[in-house]
Amino acid sequence: DLGMEAADLLERTKIVLGADSRKSSSEMLEAFKGGYQKNGGEVLNCGIHCTTPMIEYLGSLYGLTSVMITASHLDKTWQGIKIRSGGTSYKKTAHTGEEAFRDYVRSFPEKDFGGLPVTVDYFEGSAARTFPVIAARTNMCIVEALNAGMTGDYSNFPSHSPDPTIPENLVTIIEIMKNNDSCLGIAFDGDGDRHVFILRQDNEVRAIDPVLLTAISAMHYRQPGIFVLGPFMVPAEKAISSTGHKMVRVHRGRPHIIRNILDLKCRGERVHRGMESSYHGFDSEGFDDGIRQVIEFCTYLQKGIDIKKAKRLIHYRYTLEMRVTCEDDTLFRESVIPALIKSGKKRGLPMDRTDGIWAKGSFVARKSSREDVVSFLFYGEDPEKEMESVKRVVSPLYGELAEDLEKKFHAMKEYKEEFYW
Repeated sequence: DLGMEAADLLERTKIVLGADSRKSSSEMLEAFKGGYQKNGGEVLNCGIHCTTPMIEYLGSLYGLTSVMITASHLDKTWQGIKIRSGGTSYKKTAHTGEEAFRDYVRSFPEKDFGGLPVTVDYFEGSAARTFPVIAARTNMCIVEALNAGMTGDYSNFPSHSPDPTIPENLVTIIEIMKNNDSCLGIAFDGDGDRHVFILRQDNEVRAIDPVLLTAISAMHYRQPGIFVLGPFMVPAEKAISSTGHKMVRVHRGRPHIIRNILDLKCRGERVHRGMESSYHGFDSEGFDDGIRQVIEFCTYLQKGIDIKKAKRLIHYRYTLEMRVTCEDDTLFRESVIPALIKSGKKRGLPMDRTDGIWAKGSFVARKSSREDVVSFLFYGEDPEKEMESVKRVVSPLYGELAEDLEKKFHAMKEYKEEFYW
């Protein structure tokens, strides 16, 4: 049914179709393909064990709409579809999925990283198919590979989902790197568009959060340009401006980042990258390909990465983002948010409701549209003091949310201090 509806939506044009490695992907891909073809559409079928960046890049390369069946980092109960326009240009199209795979691999430059030793956690995702081929093309040495089976069965996985953005899911790769000679660790999500870097420096092995990664990136671009960032990335603003670049803040979410990058480029602006706190890193074409981000990060490694300088540019020891349980959406929107705004204004904080609520230099809060959670970010000179201020406002209105906020804050603070730069 979805395939047939998509054929109407896309006016029966030819599509590039692929799916990730989760157990439901193969059956759903075949059903979608059958429906699309039954309703008069044509399909270049790349099969399963594909990454979202691969399918979207091929759509752009061939001038075709791309359709990717994936639930990304979510647990095994989820499944979904990502559709992206391939533009209007038409170029020669591959005849088979294997030809298309080779076209994707050939899009990566043949760099030489001198046998750079890396440890990789694939989280049972599709990057286990693509990354080893590209690592060999760029002369990286995979010292150890974790969860590379592409079984798509997340029932026994650490988080029951292929999600490297959850701090406890990085414990294993960090501990393994402490006992091998890897300079760099990479953790991919299920469909290969998120990436978390683990860096060895000064005899320590720690993960890099997105704000620090953005500061590192800003230090390595010589020409002034624009960084397109979601609201939870605002702590990187000082690092960006101090290195001669500009920041454009947009609504949180992958579609918002991509659209703004492409709109800025259409206006002739130089866009360096986009970044979300959910570890999506976007290139200047709007593709959030975890493997391309690895290649770029390795060029930083070749030049030298100064973690201490990057942290000084941010002006914060760390940022603390957490997902707090919020089952009463109405109570949060109609009572908690107005109270937080009133409290912030009374304290003289600049308040912004562009996407959720933002108190500059202090905290950000945003209700998820998909789950019963509110994402909070605390930063500044004393994030714990700021959390306590927010908790005092929230407690009389929504006690359960305030209690969970404090619990999640201290858990995240412990992880940040132990496992993150």
